[in-house]
Amino acid sequence: MPQVPRRFWGGVALFALAALIFIVASPIVSFITELQWYDALGYGDVYTTRVGLQAAVTIGSFVLAFVWLAVNVVIALRVRSGGALRAVGIRRSALRTTAGWVSLGSSAVIALILSGGAYTQWQSLALFLHSTPTGTVDPVLRQDISFYLLTLPFLHAAANWSLGLDFLAILLIGALYSWRGDSFDFRPTSRSIAHVSVLLAAFAITLSAGAWLGRYDLLSAHNSSVVWGAAYTDINARLPLFTFQAGAGIVLAGALIANAWLQRLWLPLAAAGAWVVLAIAGQVYPGLIQGISVTPNAQAYELPYIQREIAGTQAAYGLSTVKSSTFSGDQPLTAQDVQSDQATINNLRLWDYTQLKETYEQLRDLTRRLTEAEEIERKRLARELHDEFGQALTGLKFDVAWLTKELSRPIKGMGAAAMKSKAIGMSQAIDGLIQSVRATAASLRPGVLDDLGLVAALEWLATSFHERTGVPCEFTIEPSLRDAPVEVALATTVFRGAQELLTNVMRHAHASKAGIRLTVEHDQLVLTIRDDGRGLRPEQWKEGHSFGLRGLHERVKLVGGAVKIVSAPDTGTAVTMSLPMKHENASLVKEHR
Repeated sequence: MPQVPRRFWGGVALFALAALIFIVASPIVSFITELQWYDALGYGDVYTTRVGLQAAVTIGSFVLAFVWLAVNVVIALRVRSGGALRAVGIRRSALRTTAGWVSLGSSAVIALILSGGAYTQWQSLALFLHSTPTGTVDPVLRQDISFYLLTLPFLHAAANWSLGLDFLAILLIGALYSWRGDSFDFRPTSRSIAHVSVLLAAFAITLSAGAWLGRYDLLSAHNSSVVWGAAYTDINARLPLFTFQAGAGIVLAGALIANAWLQRLWLPLAAAGAWVVLAIAGQVYPGLIQGISVTPNAQAYELPYIQREIAGTQAAYGLSTVKSSTFSGDQPLTAQDVQSDQATINNLRLWDYTQLKETYEQLRDLTRRLTEAEEIERKRLARELHDEFGQALTGLKFDVAWLTKELSRPIKGMGAAAMKSKAIGMSQAIDGLIQSVRATAASLRPGVLDDLGLVAALEWLATSFHERTGVPCEFTIEPSLRDAPVEVALATTVFRGAQELLTNVMRHAHASKAGIRLTVEHDQLVLTIRDDGRGLRPEQWKEGHSFGLRGLHERVKLVGGAVKIVSAPDTGTAVTMSLPMKHENASLVKEHR
């Protein structure tokens, strides 16, 4: 086999050094960047405190785990090396064997894994270190509230970490006692049984601590379907069981420690079986109590705990000092009472759920109606574009093709007359298209409103209404409004309102005449639409089909106006829109020419 040159190993060393520098440099660069960022914000001490806690938790947990595992590894190596060699005077270091190096390396890996888990618990440590009592204790275990919020999370984290360490230590030491160089064969000796028993005792103590902490978790549990927190079964079944399990864990730990001298294999197995039985009982017994006794009589059993939950909720929201009083509601109400309690008066509508429900349903129906109207308008435009413009343009295309073909030939006799006739027909088709475009644009927004103003637009609307329906529509206006400027948003609102009201007259009123009147009263622009039709009943204004009136109300309110309807059956209808000439919300309605 050829010898590997030294330059190869030099290259490998350089590559390993570069990889190490990259791995180490990345967190260093990240730390410096974050520190500068927090310093710039004035929170540098916050960041360094956090990093310090993370480092303390990680390093501390690693050292504790590695020392615990290493001590047990050394003990196990000394036990497995046997006393026979030492009895004849042969002594050798157990750590320098293959089993020693592998065991120490495994200990380091386990400690590193456990320290990585502990790294995430730095917040629990910070809360634990800075916990202060609140002065309020729980009614069951008499612990301060701060214990549950600040101390208990860290104790749980420490117990879970210790449980993982004890379990992995048992696995590691058990594997070390079973390792025979090229295979595993667990044949415990008396000394190995004693060692493993001590490890199991530590595991039992940790389980006992976890059971004891589980008592406190009952106060924030939700094991009952009617109570948040400790209920009847929690207090009378689970709490005694957790207490018994904690005591039993200490007893089992004592028995396992005693087995370090007794060195009996059955005793650790019996201890494990006893704990399994306790765990099963801890699940079965509360379930039986809940199903047999509590659930059929929940109102009687859970009532004290429901009252305790209500009292705790009131205390949490600062309502424990609120007193209940009975009001008969027959005290006389004066104008002064109303005037001095404007906050309540202004919120009456908010507290009346029936009014809120009605308003919500109206807005929902209005939204649906507006969506339907938008779709109907889109269909109408699409149909007009297809039927009128599309057909006309197709005909023009054929005519242009015919003219092109004819112009490519010599023009003789009747050819010139035919071409002239075709050109006249094309011109008429183009005129028709122009009229259709104007009509479509006017239906969307009449140009007269933008070009000539509100007064001219209302005159055009009255004339157009008469031409379409045959019903006379008189338009009257206050002379001072002829040349008065009107804001675009206000003009649009007035025009759209008049358009909507005349549409209602055309569809529903069956009127013989109508009228539009535009005046100014007390800085209010007032538009009145009258007809002599069949009129409206008051309940019709709130029916589901009166979406036009609802939309009119909302549009007018947007610019600070109001709508008044005066109508009765067979006497006609008068709708008055009053809008301020100047209003702060008028700018919210933007018009684009």
